[in-house]
Amino acid sequence: MRPDGQLRWILGRGRVVRDTLGKPVRYFGVDIDITERKRAETELRAAQSRFLSVFQLAPIAMSLGTLRDGRYIDVNAALLAQTGYRREDIIGRTARELSAYVEKRDFERVRELLASQGKVRGLELQLRGKMDVRTVLFSADIVAFGDEQCLLTASVDITDRKAAESALLESEQRYRDLVHNANDIVATVDLQGRFTSINPAVERVLGQRPEELIGVSVETLIPVEERPKHQSMLQRKIEGEGATRYETQIQSKEGRRVTLEVNSKLIRDSNGDPVAIHSISRDITERKDAEARQTLLLRELQHRAKNLLAVVQSITLSTLRNVPGSAAVQATILGRFQALARAQDFVAAGPGGGASLDEIVRAELAPFVSQASIEGPALIARTSFAQMFALVVHELATNATKYGALSTPDGHISIRWSVDGDAFSFWWIERGGPAVEPPSTTGFGTKLINAALDEAPKVSYRSSGLEYAVVIPMEQLRP
Repeated sequence: MRPDGQLRWILGRGRVVRDTLGKPVRYFGVDIDITERKRAETELRAAQSRFLSVFQLAPIAMSLGTLRDGRYIDVNAALLAQTGYRREDIIGRTARELSAYVEKRDFERVRELLASQGKVRGLELQLRGKMDVRTVLFSADIVAFGDEQCLLTASVDITDRKAAESALLESEQRYRDLVHNANDIVATVDLQGRFTSINPAVERVLGQRPEELIGVSVETLIPVEERPKHQSMLQRKIEGEGATRYETQIQSKEGRRVTLEVNSKLIRDSNGDPVAIHSISRDITERKDAEARQTLLLRELQHRAKNLLAVVQSITLSTLRNVPGSAAVQATILGRFQALARAQDFVAAGPGGGASLDEIVRAELAPFVSQASIEGPALIARTSFAQMFALVVHELATNATKYGALSTPDGHISIRWSVDGDAFSFWWIERGGPAVEPPSTTGFGTKLINAALDEAPKVSYRSSGLEYAVVIPMEQLRP
């Protein structure tokens, strides 16, 4: 302690001088002021303590080893978690002894970089842990720790990222292969209508190579009368409709019209603003031509069938004309022929040769629309079912006109049908007509109502009005 109270550190060196008898006679030596060195040592210990705290708490796997022989002095918790080792498994051992480097070349590369540059930065390599191999970005620095040169390493585990990148690349490659080999035209178009990408299928469909269309406006390929449809579809997507599906015509390189079925979706940026349109277009020209030919042939077939019905009707009426008391029979037969003819009209108009049940019912009850309520889902029935169904509805309507709800102005008929799973149900319920009694004899009309359809109906002759119900498997209706 100095007179002013300041503490100083002294390093004292000296020795005792003795006389010939060995008796100490004097002492001499040197006292060196080492206060600054002691302060530096204290600061160094504090710095090392801070370093070790950061080292241990770092989320990145880190190690500290001797530069001379590469023996681990310390490792942090993140490295233990990454490798699966315990601390005592690593300390005092080397990377070679632990077989840490999967590839020998990686170890040599690290030593070369340290020798030439004194550091390693972000070298991608694989390190072996206790249970598995991890891909890391490896960095290293030569640092002084105490009196020894040490190697400080840090490795960022990118195994999961590499796996995700690999999966993404594989997925993108599959997508590219799928798009490249697709039979449909897959394209992206900017909001100005210019092609920004398109796959090779366009050459087969339109006769133009993809590179010929990049930057070209779609409108140059669209006939003038089709352009409003495209603008309308774009507007619908911009206004919030997720995707649009429509049919349109487009001009091929040779000038022929190609019919496409277009599925398109708006692409938005991270802010939700529209930036482009992604579309998949299928060439349905042959299908549309085939449908047109099928419709033409179907109409011709129905026309011939109606002509045949007219001939049979004429022969039947001519045969009965001279039979006494046959007027009622003629009217009944004529009505049934007309029901079949109307069914043929609906069959010819329906898609795929089917007929709408709603249209059949409404046609038979057209004169009594104010006395009937008709309710049921839209259904298209196959030709054979539609014809028999039309006859059943005609007979029910005829009987209602003669004896039931339609024979009085206050009568009413409720016609309903529904689909429940694979079952089609149909109800005909009359109310407000004359009191109904079961018929004493079974005429042809009653037999037809009970037998025309493959499933037996339930017919109830209630005093309040006739009720007809039938349940039929849907497979009998489907075209």
